Amino acid sequence: MAQNPDSSPISPEEILAALSTKARQLEGLRTTDIKYPTLRRILISAIQEMPADTRLPGIRDLADCLGISLVTVQKTISKLVAEGVLYSKPRSGVFVLNPQQAKNGAAAPALSEEPPVPQHPFRALFTFGTDSRAPFQKKFWEKIANRFCQQYPNTEIEIHFDNEPSASQQPLDVYERYDWTQHGSDEREGLLDSAAFNNNLLSARYADGRLVPLYYRTYFLFYNNTLLEQLHIPRPEYRTFAEQSAYFTGIASRLTRAGHNPRPYSIQEPVTLLGGWARQFCSLFETSSVDAGKKKQLVTALDQLVSYCQICRYYLKGFSPDDWIHARKEFLAGKSLFFLGYSVDYWEFTRKKLPFDVVAYPTLCVDNTFFLWTRAGAVSKQSEHPVESINFLSFLLDEEIQTEFASTGNYGAKLGPDFQPPMDVDPKWTQQVLKKSAPLLLPVREQHYLTINILGGEIWRSLIQKTTGEEILERSLQLGQAYLRNRSR
Repeated sequence: MAQNPDSSPISPEEILAALSTKARQLEGLRTTDIKYPTLRRILISAIQEMPADTRLPGIRDLADCLGISLVTVQKTISKLVAEGVLYSKPRSGVFVLNPQQAKNGAAAPALSEEPPVPQHPFRALFTFGTDSRAPFQKKFWEKIANRFCQQYPNTEIEIHFDNEPSASQQPLDVYERYDWTQHGSDEREGLLDSAAFNNNLLSARYADGRLVPLYYRTYFLFYNNTLLEQLHIPRPEYRTFAEQSAYFTGIASRLTRAGHNPRPYSIQEPVTLLGGWARQFCSLFETSSVDAGKKKQLVTALDQLVSYCQICRYYLKGFSPDDWIHARKEFLAGKSLFFLGYSVDYWEFTRKKLPFDVVAYPTLCVDNTFFLWTRAGAVSKQSEHPVESINFLSFLLDEEIQTEFASTGNYGAKLGPDFQPPMDVDPKWTQQVLKKSAPLLLPVREQHYLTINILGGEIWRSLIQKTTGEEILERSLQLGQAYLRNRSR
């Protein structure tokens, strides 16, 4: 680790604290106003106080520290590397260049262990990023990539199983994203307008021209059907959120008598159970007077949600915050009856030889819909292979590939009958619910913070302090209004 002038190590935390201080010194500047020129000024000011070879924190840490987009950080770091202020070392990070070297125009140290292979003039190699890093997921993506290359023999795909590589790595051409909410205006400017390519398939699917819905992740109730039959406990057949709550309440005493914990373990964030009420909550801030009818309905929804969440477990006594891994292992070992998990769990559960019959059943939201979290494709405007990237997104929207997504437990982006994931439930009913289900899209950063951070935080607090839906809403409205007033200054 690099040393500061008094010979004590400079930690990443100290660097982040220094950057935060310098940002605050710019009087009247909100973090949302920090664009490339301002960030460059902040970084150069901080770098001048660091010894040569000091390693900077990762771009995610820098972005989180200053409350700005990853793209802004990535762009600024790349520019400073190009200017010779910083240098990068593959798979190690970005470092401060020796000031004397920079003054004399010397190049950064030759630290590249694997120099990039020059591209063939008639072959295209582009990069695709996904955070699906589990072994079974990697095989899935590699299979799809190989299938794509069979259709385009002059093209190769290099898959990065990480959506946000460090600045020292090759920028991604095309990648997956979770949402619409965490990109500011400058980050949007860094994404290719895919609609401009007049691709019929994409033009029917794109949202705002830059993010293309690929498929939707959701939540499932997984249950050990073998154990349920042995204990003579009825299978879940709920059709509404109220019935879902009643099912777990009704079998609780029987599970207890059989020596099982009556509260299923859930990894679902409670706020996601609101469904469409998440957008209704945001709408309460759009006018000066709160709609009393909407407010009353939202209070009822919150009371229902909290009652259901109290039926579930979110932490295991004696385990770490990652205790869901322990709960998952217990379920896979046949020691527990239920596990409320991601659709991606379905992917693995159906590919393992489990000692019991595992069944997937959908989890409902308060408004009797399915929670749909969008996985979208985005192409970098800086990509040297925009057409290949667009072709790959189009390929992922092909019916055959959409069916592949559905087989993993996700919903295909078309949300049609052919793309329904296999579940132990009436397909007609599922389709009826899907017609009512809308993806959780909170396109404005403020909406995301109001819903996920403020309202979600109050729901979590209510599970400990037993507050009512009315108390949750009132406090969330007060905090939200204060937050918006502060943002507008």
